[in-house]
Parts: sequence; structure tokens; C-alpha cells
Amino acid sequence: MNNIIKYFFSQELGLSAEQADYLACLFSKSCLPKGKLVVGEGERWNKAMFIDSGLLRFFYSTGEGKEYNKGFFFDQDFIWPVTPSAQSEPSLFSIETLSSTVVYMSDFHELRSHLKVLGAWEAFALSYVEKLVEQKFKREYDFLVLDAQTRFYQLTQRFGERIDKIPDYHLASYLGITNVALSRIRKRLTAQDVWLTN
Repeated sequence: MNNIIKYFFSQELGLSAEQADYLACLFSKSCLPKGKLVVGEGERWNKAMFIDSGLLRFFYSTGEGKEYNKGFFFDQDFIWPVTPSAQSEPSLFSIETLSSTVVYMSDFHELRSHLKVLGAWEAFALSYVEKLVEQKFKREYDFLVLDAQTRFYQLTQRFGERIDKIPDYHLASYLGITNVALSRIRKRLTAQDVWLTN
């Protein structure tokens, strides 16, 4: 029995122990090595994933092989194809492990069907859609209004010590700057004694 999944559903959705057991049985544990491509661009993303430990990145690739990071996900994050296009069409981005990662996976469509049977799908989906929209608005605001140093500093506050798990070149890509520019920002923040993580 996947007790960590059972706990997640009982806490997040207020389901009974029996209902949480029912959902937990849909998940299987996978131990993935660093650099494992979990979903490739052009593939169907058909899994719901709960990260027990480790780190995943979502990224876009150009025809020339350049990559742009769109997000990072850590321990205790639950990820699934939220939008209708992500659920029904080939993925526009890839998902890769940035460290050894332990993840619990379930077929997304099967999980959704079972949540609907329990009358819990709307509550489950709404919380994630709201979180996704909030993150999109915040990222848009940051890129339009804030300078790179402020964006990086805010990211350190949001990720805390977990930011140290992300290589600088991936952070730079996520922030829309070069690795050299990120190095300069780190030095300025250190000199100003504000390079602190929570």
C-alpha cells in the first residue's frame, strides 16, 4: 500500500481512509536516475505523478537544440496534465529528472475516472487549476515588470534551500538570462549580504 499517496488524498481532499486506500492502489513506485526523460516532446503525457523525493524540470526545446526551462518540481509536488490540450495532444514540452527521483505514478485517465466516482474530481482539479493560473500570472508579471536580479532573489525566497539542487545554467534559462549574468547577480547579492535562502 502506498501510504504516502493515501495520506496525500486524505489530507488534500478529506477522503476517508477507505477512499484514500482505493486511490492509492492506482499508483506504483518508480526510482528514476538523474537525467531520465519521463515525458518527451511529442509524446503523450498520460501519467499523474507524486514526487516523493528528487527534482523534475519541465522544458521546451527548439529545432536548433536550445532548451528553455518552464518549471521545476520538488519533493511532495503532485503533477499531472492539467489542461485539456495536455491531456489529449502530444506534449509541447519535455519532463526530465535533475537528480535521482522517487515518484509514484498512476494512469491519469484512470485516476480521473476514480476521482469522479468518489465525487472528488472537481475539488481535486480546481485547486490545481487555481494554482497553475496563479503561477502563470506571477511569472508573467515578473518578466514584464521586474529586473533579473529581483526575479532571482524572489526565486531564492520561493524555493529556499531547494534552489541549490538546480544547476545554474538551468536557473539562468528559467530566468531568461545567461549563465554569466546569473553569476554576476549572485556575486552582487553576496556582496550586499542579501543572498540568503529560507
